[in-house]
Amino acid sequence: MNKKSLFKYISLSIFINSSVSIADNNNQTNHIIPDQNKPQTLTIDNKNIDTVNINPADKGGLSHNYYIKFNIDGKGLILNNKKQDNIPAAKMIISEVTSKYPSYINGIIEIAGENAHHLIVNPNGINCNGCGFTNKTTLVTGKLIKINQEDTKVVSYNRKAIIINNLRNERTKGDLNIVSNNIKFSGRNINNKNINIYSLGSDNFNENNKDNKNIQDPELTIQRRPTHVKIKKLASITSGGLFIRSDHRYNIKNYGLIDVNELNITSKGHYYGAPKSKLRISSENTKQSSILNLRQARFYHSEIEINNSALMISANNLFNNDDIEKHNQLRLTHSRLYIGGGFDY
Repeated sequence: MNKKSLFKYISLSIFINSSVSIADNNNQTNHIIPDQNKPQTLTIDNKNIDTVNINPADKGGLSHNYYIKFNIDGKGLILNNKKQDNIPAAKMIISEVTSKYPSYINGIIEIAGENAHHLIVNPNGINCNGCGFTNKTTLVTGKLIKINQEDTKVVSYNRKAIIINNLRNERTKGDLNIVSNNIKFSGRNINNKNINIYSLGSDNFNENNKDNKNIQDPELTIQRRPTHVKIKKLASITSGGLFIRSDHRYNIKNYGLIDVNELNITSKGHYYGAPKSKLRISSENTKQSSILNLRQARFYHSEIEINNSALMISANNLFNNDDIEKHNQLRLTHSRLYIGGGFDY
């Protein structure tokens, strides 16, 4: 195997606990505390906006940074990824929490210098309130255990959630990846690129970093347990694309608004459109299709609007109790269709 590869493989084991609550806000004090027990040289400048001078990247382009606390206030955070002397900038930056504290991200995280993929890793949960990311970012409720340069092991205790509230990604340069078995959206969430959601254990979360083919995102394998993504009442997701992938039962519960250009959900679980919720797919590309590939899809007085696009629903059962408005094409495969409202043509 190429020695420049960051990861030979990543294995994942999980222990389920019914609690998905995030610890109280008292843990937000002392925004960023490095883990002094780790061999690292990162420094923090707390003048105006917190600035972290990250650990130097290894030969594979990885900068791994360890924290006791990783909390961002409304002023935001800058990660300094500028080239220094003969040390190249990082292609991937990992910010890993090694303590029991969850992370609160209440501002914009910016990477200064060279572009990089930023992984925020915290098995205790991540609470994102008014957050934003200028670069491609991955949020993971897990714990990385570095074995050597090529082999890394991930142990995840799925007790905590990733909570996204008022995402501010209007100017992001990259996608937002969310890797967790419990994800909740509240407030108004905007992402001008794609939002990619993976359950822990998704074999599909192993894409290559486009900037360096030798850098791979973590590959995750896990026990199969029911999990969910929830869009809460009055919440909204507006993004270029929303892609949800799970190799096991992953339920999607929509109590708010999903407004995207492209939608692709593949799971062995259910999609539930609650009363007064809405699913809107609008695209300028008439050849672009969206896919719902699930065990069951239920729409109870929930509006579905398809503008200049095509939606293919593949499910054992499809229940609909309200109107489906269609400006292009609706295709059903391997489905039973129960219509309580009607189709608006």
